[in-house]
Amino acid sequence: MPTLTPQFLIRTLVITFTLLTASQTFAASACKGQTDTACNQNGSCYWVTGYKRSDGANVKGHCRAKPQSSIKESTEVKTTKESKQNTTSDSKTAIKKASAQTAKDTATRS
Repeated sequence: MPTLTPQFLIRTLVITFTLLTASQTFAASACKGQTDTACNQNGSCYWVTGYKRSDGANVKGHCRAKPQSSIKESTEVKTTKESKQNTTSDSKTAIKKASAQTAKDTATRS
């Protein structure tokens, strides 16, 4: 087992920090260089239209990574919409079955 020297601890912290920041860098680079269409199709990116900065420099349109919280929220919204759609279709099916059964019962009594 290595001795816990200050150099060992510093080296361990530097390696850990490097690995953590590298994973965030790779996530952001997934949007780099994409066209407008490709960017809009990617759920983790969004398109920034070109604009002119206050210092007069023109900025071309480009693709940017969404903040991690936005990605999570958009996933939750999709899941919620899908759940509502499934519930609605299940309810409609149940109503149709009940109506059909009521019609059968009425026909049988007549």
